[in-house]
Amino acid sequence: MGEKAIFFSPTGGVKKVAEILCNNLFDFTLKEPEIVLKNEDVCYILAPVYYGRVPQVFIERLSKIKGNGAKVVVVAVYGNREFEDALLELKNTAEQIGFKVIAGIGAIAQHSIANTIGEGRPNKSDIEQLNGFKKKIDDKIESGRIGVEIVGNYSYKEIGTMPDYPRAKENCTKCGICVENCPVGAIIYPEETDEKKCIGCMRCVAVCPENARKLNKVIVNAVTEKLKMVCSEPKENTLYI
Repeated sequence: MGEKAIFFSPTGGVKKVAEILCNNLFDFTLKEPEIVLKNEDVCYILAPVYYGRVPQVFIERLSKIKGNGAKVVVVAVYGNREFEDALLELKNTAEQIGFKVIAGIGAIAQHSIANTIGEGRPNKSDIEQLNGFKKKIDDKIESGRIGVEIVGNYSYKEIGTMPDYPRAKENCTKCGICVENCPVGAIIYPEETDEKKCIGCMRCVAVCPENARKLNKVIVNAVTEKLKMVCSEPKENTLYI
């Protein structure tokens, strides 16, 4: 039995969760790496949650995989608000491409826009909890049981859009790292972004070596204050098994 983690992680939070659950990582953030799955394999499919949904670019990349009957745990990683329909969307997608879904996890990571929300997560307590989840999942695999009920709505919520996108500031050196690292090819040139393509993943902000790409401060402050009103208390990771 081989274990594999397939993930989409623009700002690194999803990857941190993937590393806790599995050592064999396949990063789908920029492209679809070659992956061959067998019936006896166990996979983790991990995605960030944007507006209660899975980024559609990741769904498109996943659709090119053949699950071949491998068992899979779907994981929605969110910034301490809600994962809403994302976990169910991942489950349905995994089943459509030939996986057998055996469990689901809602995992917390630092919010990609409002960085003070979920700051430092996954933390030590999260690691212990996720390792406990993994033990329960391993026990279920050993028992031979499959299938799981996942919360969410079968008419998924509408995909939200960002009111603005990150822009290059005066200290931009035009190195092009943001262009190379945009998961959807929205950045044509450091100072030119196709706002219709931008999914607001904040990867360009995270990878900029000069800290020269920023989202409008007014928007960041507004998002942060809104989130503080509804999710200031740390939430727990959730296992569906």
